[in-house]
Amino acid sequence: MFLAKLITFYGLILLFHAVDAEDDNNNQHRNSRRRVSLYDARNLLKQLFISQNAKTRSGDGPRARPMVVAKASHMKKKKAFCRISPLKQRIFDIGCRPKMILNNYCYGQCQSFYIPSYTDDFGNSSSSGDSSTKKANIEEAAFKSCAFCKPHQS
Repeated sequence: MFLAKLITFYGLILLFHAVDAEDDNNNQHRNSRRRVSLYDARNLLKQLFISQNAKTRSGDGPRARPMVVAKASHMKKKKAFCRISPLKQRIFDIGCRPKMILNNYCYGQCQSFYIPSYTDDFGNSSSSGDSSTKKANIEEAAFKSCAFCKPHQS
């Protein structure tokens, strides 16, 4: 990751130098050389980042592009804290016996997030394997980052 940022940084410096060299070759006056605006540089850097990321990820389409989840500046402003309280829940449906489960109620300011894998409208995962394995993987993935919040039977 550091190497990619370093390459991007030096690529941007070379881009500025190439624009200046092109203007010098056209024998323009030194004070009237065209400078790359901050807006143009940001767009060029964004295109470079997307193209580098698309090359490193497998697949085509929207999954090949990076997805912004949260800005780092927003994540660092507040101190993270997470509290857990035990919670008994009674789950029931009409015509069935109720079931008591011991769950955990999580609250607070947490700076983590979970991005689920793609599932279609029928609940089928995009990965290969039988349907029972897919269903178990989806259920486990929901509590992977927060295992102590996973509900269990009392």
